[in-house]
Amino acid sequence: MDEAAYLSGGTAKADVRGNLSLSGFGSKALQEAVETAAGNHIPMKGSALIANATLQRSAISLSNELFGWDCYPTYYGSSYIYCPALKALGQIPSLSTASLQDYNHFCDSIESYSQNNPNQSITIFLVDMSSTSASNPAMQYVQAKATTSDVSSYMKSRLSGCQNVRIIDNSYVDPIVYYDDFFKSDHHWNARGAFKASKLLLSRPMPSSTFEEISYRTIDGPPYSGAFARSSLCLIEDTPFDFADPFESIVFDSNGETLSGEEHPAYYEANWLNRHFQFYDLYYNFASSISNTAKPGDGNAVIICDSFGGALLRPVATSYDRVSVTTALHASTTTEDRLTELCGGSSSDPDVYFIAHPANYISFNSRNPYFFETENEGEDAS
Repeated sequence: MDEAAYLSGGTAKADVRGNLSLSGFGSKALQEAVETAAGNHIPMKGSALIANATLQRSAISLSNELFGWDCYPTYYGSSYIYCPALKALGQIPSLSTASLQDYNHFCDSIESYSQNNPNQSITIFLVDMSSTSASNPAMQYVQAKATTSDVSSYMKSRLSGCQNVRIIDNSYVDPIVYYDDFFKSDHHWNARGAFKASKLLLSRPMPSSTFEEISYRTIDGPPYSGAFARSSLCLIEDTPFDFADPFESIVFDSNGETLSGEEHPAYYEANWLNRHFQFYDLYYNFASSISNTAKPGDGNAVIICDSFGGALLRPVATSYDRVSVTTALHASTTTEDRLTELCGGSSSDPDVYFIAHPANYISFNSRNPYFFETENEGEDAS
């Protein structure tokens, strides 16, 4: 039952018999009914869910021989795809071209903030996640879908008058190249993809020559079946790896507790099942601030990110004396943070980095209503 907890929810009313029909197979109804019944009555729930999805996927694969598509749903009604040639998972594209105007609120706030803080470097990084990547094999089968590049172009146009704002993205076209830098079982980038992203992201060069020829090491632990594998009921596996550099000069500070850049206690102290299913979330430390004992200069930075930021914190921190971090861009995060306070007041001009996949920028302002206000503005509004 522990494994099943990663795959679906608790008990509920199930109607498997009523959904044994063509319409049931053609929608999510059958899959949902089987999942519910398994959760209510079957001790080996996880195995039952995987077996059921595998059976459906086999039927879909046989049907696909008539069409020869590059990918197909992981089960009937699934919003996830399986790419057999790559042995990789992805999402069915979800962002429409009509949604581009939904970025206006965020762009308006950035424009206003940049004008009020002209000496501050502001970088907006759009992560090329599967659901918006042009490299996604499913992109060719859907209409009116927006890619990460489309969002990037839209933001660049909207913020073209802001001289201190950079809009960058790591858009991919070739799925083989994409899955070399991203997990095949998860939406996150691996260490290689994170390193490439950090080189694009930084507005100043990394100080160490070792980053010119960076090496990696395999992590001691189980294989990784990430969020896509869990949600799609297709448990493919990745081999986790990390930078060979231990980042000994990097110190994470969270609520008074400190960790060096080479420590990952949340991962190594977790049991096998948690490490198997939650490698990325457990391995990459988050903290409210990060200091660099090597003191490469007098510069500071502020990172506003979703979970993609986790793998970037250590390489980015090598270029700054101190980095402040907030996960306000995560879809489930709501804060009362203000950027001016994160920056340490009007006398400080740290570099500001926004890092997230495109969808999380749309809801940012509603989840963080005071973020671009000064403290005085908040007092006036009250």
